[in-house]
Amino acid sequence: MRGEVESDVRALRDACGGGADVAFDIVGRAASANGTLASLKSLRRGGRLVVMGSLLPPLPVDYNELMLNDWTIVGQFMYDRDAYPNLLNLVRAKLLDLEAVSVTEYALDDLPRAMDAAADMAGLDCTVVTIP
Repeated sequence: MRGEVESDVRALRDACGGGADVAFDIVGRAASANGTLASLKSLRRGGRLVVMGSLLPPLPVDYNELMLNDWTIVGQFMYDRDAYPNLLNLVRAKLLDLEAVSVTEYALDDLPRAMDAAADMAGLDCTVVTIP
């Protein structure tokens, strides 16, 4: 994602073989709508955009483009109450590989360093603060 909607759409479509069925936008406090728009426009006909992050400016959606592509936009603030138990069930059933998550632990006494590490996280990094 470079911030230019049309070139980002081309890159996303190329990366997923012509278009995505689902896009999941969880970017928090995004200063620009370009990433969300690129995700939407990268969808195949009938695709779904799920937004759970937050966007500071309005999202300018072209009504006709939305209708002609049969896209669905779903907004969800945080998680419903079944999400956590369902996630645990996936782990218990060994359907979710937690080896992909990189966990770094910090003691509560080392909170400033933990917060710096959390600010630098990417991908599936996870910063955990433990209390003795």
